[in-house]
Amino acid sequence: KEEAYYRTLCAKRVDGLLLITRASVDPPPYLFRHNWEATPVVFINRVYPGFQADSVVVDNLDGSYRAVCHLLDKGHRRIGLVGGAADHVMFRQRHLGYERALRERGLQIEKELMRDARMDAPSGYEETRVLLSLTARPTALFVCNALMTMGALRAIFDLGIRCPGEIALVSFDDLEWFNYIQPRVSAVAQPTYELGARAAERLLRRISEEQTGPPERETLTTELWVRESSVSTWDH
Repeated sequence: KEEAYYRTLCAKRVDGLLLITRASVDPPPYLFRHNWEATPVVFINRVYPGFQADSVVVDNLDGSYRAVCHLLDKGHRRIGLVGGAADHVMFRQRHLGYERALRERGLQIEKELMRDARMDAPSGYEETRVLLSLTARPTALFVCNALMTMGALRAIFDLGIRCPGEIALVSFDDLEWFNYIQPRVSAVAQPTYELGARAAERLLRRISEEQTGPPERETLTTELWVRESSVSTWDH
């Protein structure tokens, strides 16, 4: 569908494109045939070196790093990761942020604590149950998107585990209802409005030729909202 939408827009001779492609490490094949001079492109939360296109991205690595540091500061040492596929650019960066935080505290990266899910609620549920069934189960979870967090919360509830009393949790991605459930969910919030606005501004400057020259990358920071799901200090 992605390529079909792209072809439809190009057929309509649009002046420019804002693209959020499938989050793969490799660019989609249709980009290799794109006429970059005729139709400017700005990527949103994607980086493909070698293409003549600006990009506006979120600092996924730093956001994940700060989330895991928060859990470490609360005394957690066995932190489970419910992540996405490693060939997805965003999730690879979130994995790296998780690993960086652990290494800086002198902790080993334990592969049994890292689960790659399918980025949806059912797989978040399944992989959380796997982590919580370990003999030495994690005392905290870092879940790499909001959909998987929904599944993780359900798994915690179904297993009768208290959050944050027995397991702490931080989500990458914030949803409005995270602030209205029990416990309220700690989350890394992305500047979604700013992301789209900055990308649109850049595209308009390229279309009007107000901005010329080589491609530029703009990186936006995230914000960590600490709520009830991660506030308990782990002193077991």
